Amino acid sequence: MTDLQALLDATPDGGTCVIPAGDHAVPEGTCLHVPYGVAAIDATGATIRVVGADGQRSTVRPTVPLFDCGQRPNGSTFTFRGGHLIGPDTYGWDVLDDVGVSAIQWSFYKTWDSVMTVDGVTVEGGYAYAVMRSGGGDLTITGSHLSGWVGAVACFEGHGGHGTFTASDCLFPAPHSTLSMPISPPHRRRSRSPATTAPHQTPRRSPQPRAGLWWGVEGGHMFYTVDTTTRLLLAGPTVQFPDGTILTENTKDDFTFPVQGWEWHPSDEAAYEAMAPEMLPVLAQQVADQQATIDALLDALGGSDG
Repeated sequence: MTDLQALLDATPDGGTCVIPAGDHAVPEGTCLHVPYGVAAIDATGATIRVVGADGQRSTVRPTVPLFDCGQRPNGSTFTFRGGHLIGPDTYGWDVLDDVGVSAIQWSFYKTWDSVMTVDGVTVEGGYAYAVMRSGGGDLTITGSHLSGWVGAVACFEGHGGHGTFTASDCLFPAPHSTLSMPISPPHRRRSRSPATTAPHQTPRRSPQPRAGLWWGVEGGHMFYTVDTTTRLLLAGPTVQFPDGTILTENTKDDFTFPVQGWEWHPSDEAAYEAMAPEMLPVLAQQVADQQATIDALLDALGGSDG
């Protein structure tokens, strides 16, 4: 088995660490520290899997990033090219479970004049984000398919600096982002008060995630796909693919489904029964437990809104 940390450590300053093509298993709890001097990682053709003690895909929530680019100083440049990163399997995780680390992470404040590029990378599994860049600077993502437990990408700067985020030819099917939300079982979904969120926020702690590419869109007559990591349904009234294909209510009859993994169904229930029937009892129990918590909180506050 290739020692990935040794490869990174042996890369000269300003050089590119080339991860050999093929399968690489890393034990759960592994954090690959990218030395400050490494200018790029090229993982083209490589699959990097997080595994448990039995050698099978991990199911444990991660507590450290997979690739930690560290506290690179302002003015640094870093590129991650190619590769398929497979994090822990999130099947059966509660939708309120919190994860705070990402698959590819560069976090250092006031690095406003730095540049990070991610190109041709696929990330799936239970990291909070596929890519996290905090501290400002320019982040460019191209030709990538990124998924995370919370969202596909986190890019922010909180010290009054500046930064840009550019993405092209990408898919971001994040299970818990405002771009594509998981759907709770249709017959168990109810809310005592409407949830709201700003467009840039991720409603991680909403007790009952709602369907839709936009927060608050509910009901059926939408397009659905199954997230292969969580087995949750993702849904939206409009789907646009990098090749320019656009699915809408008015054009759905022009297509033979599935289209790139997406189907049209008249209701959430029909979509679940057709695409992920095994998830109905799992999610129903989760929603019931969460609703019981909400009811108890409302009762403790002295009443409810019905």
